[in-house]
Amino acid sequence: MMTIIRTLMLTSLLSVSIASARKFENWPYERLFNKADIVVIATSDKTAANEIQWIEPIFDSQHFVGIDTTLHIQTVLKGSASKVIKVQHFKYARKATRLEDGPRFISFFSSPISIDVKSANSSAPQLKELTSRRMSLHNKPEYLVFLKQLDDGTYEPISGQIDPTFSVRALLSVESLKQ
Repeated sequence: MMTIIRTLMLTSLLSVSIASARKFENWPYERLFNKADIVVIATSDKTAANEIQWIEPIFDSQHFVGIDTTLHIQTVLKGSASKVIKVQHFKYARKATRLEDGPRFISFFSSPISIDVKSANSSAPQLKELTSRRMSLHNKPEYLVFLKQLDDGTYEPISGQIDPTFSVRALLSVESLKQ
């Protein structure tokens, strides 16, 4: 009987699959602000490919392409920056498959966009104003961006190239949520 129990326990231990997931660093606003060389509110002008190679060992470099985005500074919240800066970041290569639990890249929109606004919970009284609708912004989207300066004078997201999404926040007007 003990042999059967040991065999069952061993079998159950060996059959347990190990789940793997990539850990994300915690990037609260205070940490972003303290570590950044500059913190700005900016709009995007253009995005173009660059020759920068992916150097992070965690993912295969063939999946990614370097990008330069030109930002026009609207407001400087920390540091000193010229009116126009370049931010280096990455995107998936054209034919690359998106990786499960892969990098969390950023995109900058350089023209007005449309937004779908939907109520998260229609029974919540404080959310009744947020009915479904489509609106078009007449201005370019603005971004709150936390950056560090590189040796060549360009910038990169303070949270790094693997998960730059923590360093860039799209700003929306509260007015856009009202009817």
